[in-house]
Amino acid sequence: MKASLFLAVLFISVSISLRAQTDTNKQLMRDWLNSGGEATASSNGSVMTLAGPAGKRVGDPYLDSTFRQGYVVFYAKTRFPDNPPGQSLRDIPVRLDLTNNEVEILTKSQGVRVAGWNNVQALGILSQSAADTSWFVNVQEYKHPADDDKASAGFFEQIATGRLSLLRYHFLYVQRANYNVALNVGSRDDEIRKEADWYVAQGRRVTKFVPGKKALISLMGDKAPEIEAYLKTEKPNLKKADELKAVFRYYNTL
Repeated sequence: MKASLFLAVLFISVSISLRAQTDTNKQLMRDWLNSGGEATASSNGSVMTLAGPAGKRVGDPYLDSTFRQGYVVFYAKTRFPDNPPGQSLRDIPVRLDLTNNEVEILTKSQGVRVAGWNNVQALGILSQSAADTSWFVNVQEYKHPADDDKASAGFFEQIATGRLSLLRYHFLYVQRANYNVALNVGSRDDEIRKEADWYVAQGRRVTKFVPGKKALISLMGDKAPEIEAYLKTEKPNLKKADELKAVFRYYNTL
């Protein structure tokens, strides 16, 4: 009699437990269907959590997504909409696509037209403030560094020119999504980031450059005392493009 009573109680407890689990799973499934999300299942098939919206790619592939007045020099005579055949275009809206290293040109009659980097010798883009122009030169105009394949296509931006020219190579870097479902932390999105490396040119020979006091003094060794004095007096922040540019401009006047 006692054994029968024990089995009956055990059966009722198990039934209640199973019914509670079933009700919970049904509620989770209803929530999932109502939210339009995706369910994530555990190894035994039960619904454990609800996945949020799928990730996307954030950012754009342009150095500057806004079309700005520019100047384009082609390697050969080119026929372009709204213009007579020629080797250059003046005062025309342009922007630089870093994904394919293409120059996008906004025409009056045919919308956006594209010129591949290997067809463009140089490119000038007016700044947002219209105070100055950024100049870009095809990497083919320089002897490519043998140990660096990153700057093998596209354009170098000329920051300072002279006996030693300071160049900047812009490129894209994709920060992949790092979302952790279990911890609910991180980003679901891939983020397009714009990066740049520094280079120094002596004539057509180009070498990669990492800005720093010792690197500058070594690079400008023929004028080391003057450069040391300049760095001591001016105390430039070499992480800032304008202040690094000023050092090269000063050296090129010596």
